[in-house]
Amino acid sequence: MEWSKREVWAQPAQAFNRLMEITTEQRARVANIDRLTDEHNRWISEARDLLNEWWAGQEAMNNGAWTSHLRTDNLHARVQYAVTQRDQLYDQLKSSRSEFDFFQMGRDHLVSSIREVSIDSRGWPLGPHFENLMQTYIQWEQEGGTPDWGSSYGQQGGGYSSAGTNSQRPTWPPPGHSPEPRYTAESGYSAYGASYQHEQPRFDWGPPLPDSARSDHPFYQPNWESEEPLPERPPPPNLSGFEFTFSASATAQPPEPEPEPEPLLPLTLLLEPMDRWREFTAQCFQDYASMTVFPDPSGFDPVVVTPCSKRQCLEEQRALLACQCQVRVAFEGLEINPRREMIRWHPDKFSSCPAEKRALFQAMATEVFQVLSAMNDAR
Repeated sequence: MEWSKREVWAQPAQAFNRLMEITTEQRARVANIDRLTDEHNRWISEARDLLNEWWAGQEAMNNGAWTSHLRTDNLHARVQYAVTQRDQLYDQLKSSRSEFDFFQMGRDHLVSSIREVSIDSRGWPLGPHFENLMQTYIQWEQEGGTPDWGSSYGQQGGGYSSAGTNSQRPTWPPPGHSPEPRYTAESGYSAYGASYQHEQPRFDWGPPLPDSARSDHPFYQPNWESEEPLPERPPPPNLSGFEFTFSASATAQPPEPEPEPEPLLPLTLLLEPMDRWREFTAQCFQDYASMTVFPDPSGFDPVVVTPCSKRQCLEEQRALLACQCQVRVAFEGLEINPRREMIRWHPDKFSSCPAEKRALFQAMATEVFQVLSAMNDAR
């Protein structure tokens, strides 16, 4: 599942749980990449040593020394086997890196959505709850342990079941999200990260043999020790979604088929948050000039109306957090007179709001006014 900013806002605890799962899986993939890198380098070293030994035997034969052909042929076969093992591990390494890149893109997108919500939720009722979840996750990533947060949107969980809870308060971004040192096949992945580049090692295989020494050995063709470079990392996804396809390697795993679209869930009006929203709206409209927070139906914890599952509502760009479906359900629950409410929510009423928020509040009021106008026309 790709977590958009709006989905993170609606289900913050589930978003942090998913981030924890992806991070744990990526750590396992990094460990596997390190293991493959060590094996790959071991076979490179093995092939290099065997090749040097074979070259020494060929040089001795060219200088007239007696050397068993059985021994040189055996060395030749062992070099071929080492190179085959090296190439197989190299393919596995490319496939593992492609898989790591794919899931890292999803993790980066989720972290980006969380960072945006952490900024946008400041000053809203959701802010303290979201900050608590974020600090719990950062502690888990820095120190280990199991996060203890509520799985539902309205719970205020956020304890931490691990040692070291008296450490200094960490800051965003969490470790591992900032760029990491570049990856090389010699050093391996020192830590998972969003910035790395594979560099295929090149070794000095020794001085070239004269033509007479290698003419009968087609195995030693020019550039046999070189490898094709790893593919470039795909461009970062946009906020509306991303697509990625695994490379056509023999060991690559095919992408999972897209799930069938889920049926739309009905919008539900929550009575207790609705009463609090009604009171808050009345307070805001008593003095537009001192208004600092817009009375958005989705700006409460929990929200006045459950999140809308329409794809159009999830993807559209708007000033309000609530979509038109949620605004309509909220007003229908209040049993208001649309014409009277159109006067209170008219964008011109918000022209006296503080200058730094006036344009935003008027854009939000315009969206609410459009819903009220449609409700009034339908009467």
